[in-house]
This record gives sequence, structure tokens and C-alpha cells, in this order.
Amino acid sequence: MASTVRSPPSSSPIARLVIAAGLAAFLGLHVTAAVLYRGGTFCDAAAPRYQIWGNYVCDLTQPRTPAGADNRPAAELATWAFAAIAFAFLPFWWRVGAWLPAGARRLVRIAGPVSAVGTFVVARLPSARWPWFHVSAVFAATIPGLVAAGISVVGLLRARRWSLGVPGAATLIFAAADAVGYARAVTAGSRCNPALPVLQKLAALALVIWMMAIALAHSASRRAR
Repeated sequence: MASTVRSPPSSSPIARLVIAAGLAAFLGLHVTAAVLYRGGTFCDAAAPRYQIWGNYVCDLTQPRTPAGADNRPAAELATWAFAAIAFAFLPFWWRVGAWLPAGARRLVRIAGPVSAVGTFVVARLPSARWPWFHVSAVFAATIPGLVAAGISVVGLLRARRWSLGVPGAATLIFAAADAVGYARAVTAGSRCNPALPVLQKLAALALVIWMMAIALAHSASRRAR
């Protein structure tokens, strides 16, 4: 017989606080790193300052800009920004699982944290120093992240949790398009692809909205097993 049981630990105020604090730290550190960035994109090494729609998020973690300028102050902050968002992913994916059936919940709570670890590794392996390790880390973070997001979105929309499923679907669409474009760029050996930074920023914006929606949502009830 179905009955409502105690909300899972992931629904606690602490989980919400960690997600919100991680997002705030990520945004604050990332913006500060962007301000310190000396400029330059892979399409235009002479571009002034950080270009919101021209630079990749990972550009801030590079020890030097495309033009060769020292970027270590910005890189340090950007690395900590990645650490903050990776830490926030842990309670985020665990909390998302509270709205999903048992099988889907387990998959999300495995794939999600794997993606979180990969996200931090990406920042520790800037492409200028370790190009192929960086590419491998990107896919190690992206693939399980897309799996977790896909399962979550289907489950949330089926449960008619529209306020949670819709921003998740937007995140999934933009992130999948960015991943496909990145894979094609790597295969072609092309570093300049103007569409990719745009897709990446749209995916990041949708993700921030989704994470805040999950953090602010009421605790999910589950059926007793």
C-alpha cells in the first residue's frame, strides 16, 4: 500500500543551502575571474577583455591567454569556481533523485556525482597544458551529466513537476547541442567555433536556473517500498 514517508536527507535545509552557496560562490568567483582576464578568444586572440559570447568558460582556467598574456590570477579564481559548482552538484543530483522512481533515482545519484567529479577535473587540466587530457575530462563530465539530466527531465515531466522539468529540459537541450558541437570541433581539429561559446553560456544559464529551482522546491514525498 502506498504511503508517504519521511522526506529523504537530500531534502534538508542543509542541502538547499549547499546548492545555493555553491552557485553563489561559482558566480562570484567566475565573474571576478572574467574581470581579471586579459582578453583573447580562440577566434580572436586580440579581443579585449573577456567576451561573454566569445570565450569558453574553460578559457578562464588557462595559465595564459590565446595571445600569450599571463592569466594565472584569473585561472586560480576560475579553478575555485569550478570546485564550487562541482560541490553544489552533489546535493543537487541527490535532491533531484527524490522526485524520481527508485530505478531512475539510483542512476541519477550515480551518474550525477561522477559528472561533478569530472567537472572539477576539467578545471585542473587546462587545455593549454594537457590538451587531450582536457578533452577526455570534458567528455567524462559531460556524458554522465547528460545521462543524469535526461533521466531526471523525463521523470520530472512525467510527474508533472513542470517548474523543475522545464528548466531541466532547457539545460539538456543546450548542453547536448554544445556537446555534439564540441565533439565535431575536436574531430575536425578546429579551435574556433563561434557557436560553441554561445551554446555553452545558454546551457550554463539554464543549469543555474534549474539548480535554484531544485534548491527552492518543496520536499518530495516518496512511496514506501
